[in-house]
Amino acid sequence: MKRGRNIEPWLKKEWIAEQKIYRIDPDKKEKAMAEIRAEAKEQVLWYQPGLPEIMAGQLQYLSAGYWILQGALLAVMLAVMYWMNRNAEDAMACMAAGSAFAAFAGVTGIQELGRSMAYHMTELEQTFYLNIKQMLALRMILFAGMDLLFLTVLAILTRQGTDWGIGELCIYLLVPFAASHIVYFSVLTLVKNRRARYIQTGAAILSVVISMMPAMVQEAYRTASVPVWTGILVCMLAVLGIQIRTLLQKAAKGELLCWN
Repeated sequence: MKRGRNIEPWLKKEWIAEQKIYRIDPDKKEKAMAEIRAEAKEQVLWYQPGLPEIMAGQLQYLSAGYWILQGALLAVMLAVMYWMNRNAEDAMACMAAGSAFAAFAGVTGIQELGRSMAYHMTELEQTFYLNIKQMLALRMILFAGMDLLFLTVLAILTRQGTDWGIGELCIYLLVPFAASHIVYFSVLTLVKNRRARYIQTGAAILSVVISMMPAMVQEAYRTASVPVWTGILVCMLAVLGIQIRTLLQKAAKGELLCWN
């Protein structure tokens, strides 16, 4: 028993000595915590890409068919308008051709816009990564930029065969462009399957035919008619704005996700 009592103080002393190495140094602790906090601040916990990066990301989702059709349409437009400027004797013929191309210009973009909906892939895209409202808005911006470039080239070529000012000519070309887009957006929101592509193509052909009709009437493009064309354009742009807003609202509410 005496030997056991002598061991106890020794064991206690040894245990205390061993515990010293596990004691926390307040200064070292504070220094380590400061380093951890500084490193945590440098970590990106929520990454929000900028608009250029988002735009570049959306470009990779556009199908090769869209670029092929856009390139083919541009090539045909350049060839036809060049031939018209060299051979057409009447400015109305150049105006008819320009109106036809303006009416047909946006059909490829609208078809690409509704590709996910036509194949019922919108819900899957929303589930994985994409925000459908954001995707639709960005794609419409991209397609609008492409259409603006197309219409600019078209206006320059059409003006070479006519005597109108560039302002008047832009109004004349924007009217069939806006009118055809109203039809394309109507098909996009009403037809919920792959037949929409064929219906939109048929609507584009019909829009082309109708857009060429004013050129048969000489009085339609007189200077006195410019206010009428401007009023029609404003009304069509208002309708088009309502259609775009409705489409984005449906996307935000999730009405475009389940189309079956």
